[in-house]
Parts: sequence; structure tokens; C-alpha cells
Amino acid sequence: MTSPDVPHGNTILAPLPGESQLGGVLLRGAWRDSTESKIDGGTAFFVELDDPSQDLLRVHAADPRFVLVDLETLPPSRLPGMRQYIGGAFVTLYGNPTGGGLPDSSRFTRYLGTAEVLAREGQQLVEIPDSAHAYDAAQVITLAKLDFSVDLEFTVKSLEKAADILTQVGKSGVPPFVQLGRLLAMWGSYFGESLIHDYGGRWFMDPRLGNVILIPRGLLPPVKVIPYGVIEDMIRKGDSSLLGTWLARIESAKNSTDFQPSSVQ
Repeated sequence: MTSPDVPHGNTILAPLPGESQLGGVLLRGAWRDSTESKIDGGTAFFVELDDPSQDLLRVHAADPRFVLVDLETLPPSRLPGMRQYIGGAFVTLYGNPTGGGLPDSSRFTRYLGTAEVLAREGQQLVEIPDSAHAYDAAQVITLAKLDFSVDLEFTVKSLEKAADILTQVGKSGVPPFVQLGRLLAMWGSYFGESLIHDYGGRWFMDPRLGNVILIPRGLLPPVKVIPYGVIEDMIRKGDSSLLGTWLARIESAKNSTDFQPSSVQ
């Protein structure tokens, strides 16, 4: 008998191009036992791969029979075939670099990247509108020059000048809700594009956190950075020093050897 909140049957895992060393392949297999997540309070399952998928995984894992599929905080009910599936079911994949024995979560230490769990063959991956972020960021640079006579660039250092502008905006009164939302979207795009310019990475639509910037850490999972909170705080509190604290947290997470660092918000 199957539980309504435990996935069962076959599944298709689509590693995201640019977010996984597996590239644009599809992994097919079947859901197996639940296991320990890499994050506190998370949920994870093993997927037993079919023979062609094992061949694809063999170069990345000593034992290619299974992958650990970490849902982290995504409820299992949001997976394809489950009662609350609405699309965009993103998970993190781990492989076993040592091999041998029955599946044991402690052996699955090889980070394989982010994947989307698909509902069917031929399903299109969720698109991330990077061009929209680039457009909004360019608008911010133009408006900063026109309205504040400030020359911004796509660099982390230039964020200091951006912080000064945001505190000026706040001192003239917090904008109405709708206008504030638009400001956060535009300035969030500028902050994100500046981080990507200096640190690398890309935008990613996280189903739990929304738009985040993924900053790479080599073979370790990337840091998820969310820029909107610090921008709103600087507008509301008129305190540009909040930027320095936020950037320091990004540096700390980027240089951390923790397998799964906390997101920076």
C-alpha cells in the first residue's frame, strides 16, 4: 500500500543545463526508499536508475545504480503524480563516489546539481527569464544617472553607490505597496547582475524561495542569494551600512566548506 505523500512508480529527472555537471541529459528510474536529507528538516528519497541512466552516471559515481534525490523543504506532495503538483518541482541530486553495499545517505556525497522532476516525456523545463533581469538592471543604471547623477556599474563595489541611492529613496518616504514592489524587482535585478558579474553564477527560480542568484562554490552546492530583503530594509530604515553586513554574509557562505550553506537573504 502506498502513502499519498510518498512518491512511487517511475520518474524522470532532468538536470538543469548550467546547474549540473550532468548536462542536458534525462535520468529515468523508479522511486525507492526515503532517506536522510542533507538539510535539517528536509526530505529525500533514493531513485533506482534504469540501465541507460546508470551509464550516464557512471563517470560521476562509483555506484551508478542510485541517486539521492533531495527535496530539501519541497513537500513530496508537490512532485509529479502527487496531489499538489503544479509544475516546477526542483530537487538536488547526489551520487555515491565510493560504491558498494546498500544505499546509505552518508555515502552520497557527490553533488550532482539541480534537477527538475518531470511529469512526462517531452515536458519543457521551466524557463528562467534571464533577459528580464538584464533589462531591469540596465534600467536601474539609466535611472540612477538621470535622477541621481550617479554612475553605476555591474560590479559588487558599485553596490555601495546603489545603497546610498536607496537610502535617499527611503528618506523621501517609503513608496506605496505596488510602487515598492516594482522598485524591489528592478533593484533586485541590478544587485543580482552585479553579483553574477563578479562572482559568476546565474538566476534561478527556486520553488520555495522565488528568484535567487546561484553563486558557485566549485564542487560544493552553490550559495542561494536573495537580494530583495536587504534592498527593502535599506529603503525603510535609511541605513546603507546594511549592505556591508549582507555582502559579508555572502562572502562567508561562498567561502564556507559546509555542504549546504544557508541561503543569504
